[in-house]
Amino acid sequence: LIADKTFGPQLNLRQVPRMSVKSAYTLEDRLFIPEGIAYDADSDRMFIGSLSQSKIITRSANGKTSDFFKPEGAQWSFVGMKIYDDDLWACAFSEDGTNNGDGVLFQVDRRSGRLKNEFRLNEGVHLFNDMVKTPWGTIYITDSKGRHVYMLENGKFRPVADSAAFVYPNGIAYDEVAKRLFVADWMGISVIDVETETVKPLQTNGRFY
Repeated sequence: LIADKTFGPQLNLRQVPRMSVKSAYTLEDRLFIPEGIAYDADSDRMFIGSLSQSKIITRSANGKTSDFFKPEGAQWSFVGMKIYDDDLWACAFSEDGTNNGDGVLFQVDRRSGRLKNEFRLNEGVHLFNDMVKTPWGTIYITDSKGRHVYMLENGKFRPVADSAAFVYPNGIAYDEVAKRLFVADWMGISVIDVETETVKPLQTNGRFY
């Protein structure tokens, strides 16, 4: 589906032409369980996050895979990832021991794999699922289990929307012209005005991720 972002109570969904879908490639490690992906056009390689092995790998254009980033300590499951400028931003969550319920956002140098920053929320139960960065550097992140959208402000997470508005928020996108966020959850798609921080559900009649 393609969504017309023109504001209104009804989101205009247009069916894309029917396309055939085929497998691009298969990873040799069957226990890897890939989830989040991000493409680096400069190096022509794909970043692929694992749900099970607490690491991000790269796959080059010639099919070679190699470990790229593996944080120390807790066992992390990697989900949404985005590339902005020189950095790979990766959302992760833990269901491991004392870190069970923690959500974390990693900022990693996309060339070297060096960890630049780690922003963690460990009070309560969280699942950081996806993130977006505005042109002026503000970061927003969805917390599926915590039912929040957070803004990263001075290294701390601040909720920008009422948790009652969401049921397992996941995908997030930013409209820089209208200054608003689109958030997909199990109830559909909602719009957040970033200036007023108000939430308005759209009539999408479906479950979105």
